[in-house]
Amino acid sequence: GRPAIVKAAGDESAAVREVAVKSLSSLGGNDAFNILVEARWDEDYRVSRAALAGLGSFGALALAPLEEALADKRLSDQGALKALEQVGEPAVPTLLAALNHPRLPARRAAASALLNLLDGGLLSEESRERVLHVKDDLILHGEADLVKRFEEKQDQLG
Repeated sequence: GRPAIVKAAGDESAAVREVAVKSLSSLGGNDAFNILVEARWDEDYRVSRAALAGLGSFGALALAPLEEALADKRLSDQGALKALEQVGEPAVPTLLAALNHPRLPARRAAASALLNLLDGGLLSEESRERVLHVKDDLILHGEADLVKRFEEKQDQLG
């Protein structure tokens, strides 16, 4: 049950902690959220990555811990960006800002997340317009292939 999973999140075995963290993200609740927030800093990257992924399921509540993770070089910026995509519309400003991230993989992950949100059709008109007008940031970083994907999306959406 839940108490056993919570206990397993603190196990000495990284494999056990990873399974526990994944289980907690599907269970939800304040205790699960708090454990996932702490597990972002786990010494094992698999546990940390699972915690980041699980935080996305908590929606806007997870924005601050995911933004913190994105700013920390020790954590997977791509993992944080994928979780921000799960958060959806509340994460759009953070994802847009990440298009100027110093690391190319993070910029690509942010652009991919934004394109996926556009594809999902879950964005408000205002967010959709903001996302479709990111080409300047992408051009600035020489991201011709991503510019093309955004232009194609813009044409599709009219």
